[in-house]
Amino acid sequence: MPHLRHISTFTKGRGPMSKAIRAFVVSACVAAFFVPAAQAATYVVPPDDKLVDATSVIVTGTVTHSFARYTREGEIETVFKIALDEILKGDVATREIELVQWGGKLDGVRMEASGAPKYAEGHRYLIFLATDRNGHLTTQHLTLGRFEFRGDLLVRDAGEIHGWDMRGRV
Repeated sequence: MPHLRHISTFTKGRGPMSKAIRAFVVSACVAAFFVPAAQAATYVVPPDDKLVDATSVIVTGTVTHSFARYTREGEIETVFKIALDEILKGDVATREIELVQWGGKLDGVRMEASGAPKYAEGHRYLIFLATDRNGHLTTQHLTLGRFEFRGDLLVRDAGEIHGWDMRGRV
């Protein structure tokens, strides 16, 4: 009967397997409590030539002003006024555009989307534009469609990009 006693002990939570499971659960809970939440979007990252082909408007410009506002649905969006330097592809009727991104901070409330591009006043960007469901200009493919000028370099915010290329490579 030792075999039955072992099963009985296990089912009552006193067996060696029970201790291992209990230790795992406690460890997982501690790790979940102490490890900060990671925010990142996962993408299939297209080659830049595919991004260019898929985008109808590409511009360079400097953010001159930004403000947050509520949408009709009660969500927060941020409007970035961008003074255009160059229109590299497509048609834009004015030399200043309003770029609208979902999320922002307003009245002490913050809404954020993982993978959303970040813009800062006074910074110059290369932007791949799309039109959102409300007819506003927005960044194509979230942070994949925004490059910042840093000296002679164009830099993409790789900290927000986690994924693989079109061939399945990381």
